[in-house]
Order: sequence, then C-alpha cells, then structure tokens
Amino acid sequence: MKKSAMLLCVATMIILAACNRIPGPVGVGQTVMYKGFEMTVKDVQIASDLQGARKARAGNNLVAVQVTIVNRGGKSGAHWDPAHSRVIDRATGTQHKAHTTGLEPILTAVSDLTKSQPIEGWVTYEVPASAKSLNFEYELPVSFDHVILKVMLDKN
Repeated sequence: MKKSAMLLCVATMIILAACNRIPGPVGVGQTVMYKGFEMTVKDVQIASDLQGARKARAGNNLVAVQVTIVNRGGKSGAHWDPAHSRVIDRATGTQHKAHTTGLEPILTAVSDLTKSQPIEGWVTYEVPASAKSLNFEYELPVSFDHVILKVMLDKN
C-alpha cells in the first residue's frame, strides 16, 4: 500500500512538473503552452513590401506574424498585449518591438481572455533585411511567472 501511494505521489509530481515546465522554442504551425496559456504562430510573412501593410524603410523587411492565442486553463490574468511581444535576431540578439500598423486584422491588446475562446490576428515588426534567423517571443504576465514563449520563424 505504501509503495502504491508513493508511486502515485511521484507520478503526480512528474505530471505537474511537465504541465508547468518552461517550454522551449517551437516552429511555425506548432503550439507552445504554459499553464493553460496557448500560443500558435500560424503563418509568417517576411518582405520589404507586404500587400495591405506599409512599406519597410530602406534596408529593412517587415515581419508579419499571424498569431492565435487561447486561454485553456481559465487562469485569471491571462491577457495578450503586443507590447510584450518582440522579434529577436538570434544571430545578434537584437530585439524588435511590434508596430501599430501592419497586416490586418491586427492582433490588439485583450485584457482578459475568455476561457477557450481564441483570438487571432497579425503582429508586424520591422527588422534589418540581413536578419535571417528570427524568433517571435511573448512574455507572459506575472500571474504566469513572466515566462517567455518562443517560436522560431525560420521557414523551410
């Protein structure tokens, strides 16, 4: 009986650790999740001129990221704010903040995500045309331990 209780306790701890572990980077089309906050980059478009968006400055490209966010856990404090997102050039570590204009529909801030109701839209960044290995990152709020979710934007 003691062995069964001990095994159950160990199994429970392993499951909880797996659910709350800090996730590693995933690729476009894959989902990254932490404590019920789910993020999927469905598409990425990189060009100096994207139809429906402004043109990039000379020597730069626009990086438009189509994101779907879902609150699967129902935890309060789950929100999306593009100000907490960035595109990072993995080669240089340079961070690029989101622009307020870009491909539409633009994924704007949502202060309290309804459980299981996805929100989706585009977030656009401007990066040097020389940047080739990019990550899209989103820093979760304090109620989610400020964990940073990462998606590699490299297209094969």
